[in-house]
Amino acid sequence: MTEQRTDISTLLRLTHWPAYLMMGLFTLSNALNTFATLDQVKSGLVAILAFILVAIGAALILIPAPDPYPVPLTAAVAAISVAVSFAAWNLPDSGRLGWASWIWGGAVILLFFVTLRGRVLVSWVAFALHVAITIWWAVDVGRGIEAGIGYVIRHAGLLLIVTLFTLLLRRTLRSLRTVHEAGLRRSSEEAAARAALTEQQRRIERLHQLAGGALARIASEDRLTDSDRQEFLLIDGTIRDWLRGGQLATDAVIEASRIARRRGITVTLLDDAGNRRLSDREIDRVSTAVVDVLRRASAGEVTARLLPPGRDAIASIRGGDGEQAIRLDVPLRGVGRRYRSS
Repeated sequence: MTEQRTDISTLLRLTHWPAYLMMGLFTLSNALNTFATLDQVKSGLVAILAFILVAIGAALILIPAPDPYPVPLTAAVAAISVAVSFAAWNLPDSGRLGWASWIWGGAVILLFFVTLRGRVLVSWVAFALHVAITIWWAVDVGRGIEAGIGYVIRHAGLLLIVTLFTLLLRRTLRSLRTVHEAGLRRSSEEAAARAALTEQQRRIERLHQLAGGALARIASEDRLTDSDRQEFLLIDGTIRDWLRGGQLATDAVIEASRIARRRGITVTLLDDAGNRRLSDREIDRVSTAVVDVLRRASAGEVTARLLPPGRDAIASIRGGDGEQAIRLDVPLRGVGRRYRSS
């Protein structure tokens, strides 16, 4: 099972149309404030440049990317926020600032989104630079340090709220992820347990099918005959084929092995393929080859073995037809077989 990771940006849809709409309104508001106050600032060009920088920052913060926000994009948005803070020197040195002070809100709102996208420390470092620049400007133009602090204090409170919200939401997501992962593990374990029980039941039913009649015969009070003992030996061989033969032990191979043992042939089935699972087509090819050798064998021993991974053949079958020994290799590809006689 796989888990699709959910972060704050995904949860709050910060890279989907609601965020695009919000940033569009944010940019439109900045544009109105910029062009409505061009006669209040020292340089209209600087004001327009600040607007363009904030608009670029708003576009960057909406780029789809997993949280935490990629370092290059984080650095770019934080740098824009700090750079726009220097536009304070474009504001009037005295008197009421009015809507011309939109640059501070624009710079800090970018940091709100940087915080939401998992870069809390970078956001606060950039905000600290923003505070220092704003207070520096206030002192430089004669407004005083108290005025500078007053311009940024409300933004600090809002950024603190956003930070606490982000940390709390991130902690909640971690808890939910932990619970979800535990549920996935529990489901996986339950599925594995059900599969094991199903396989165990299948093997019990198969064992009962193979040996049930013989066990009932042994448990009865009837006297066992030589024919019974011969049949029990055949059943013992069939069970060994089933246990050791693995993927080789198809119904056709089991039946052919049983018939061959009745003719006095020693049959050995071995599955040495390890964890490699053969396809249905490969199993059919190997099964057909084993049955063919078993039917042709008239004396001696037949050994069929699934080979380990890395060999140039799927299986190797050794046997005899009464006149010569034969080794048959079932190749990895194709439908042919390679015989070697001696």
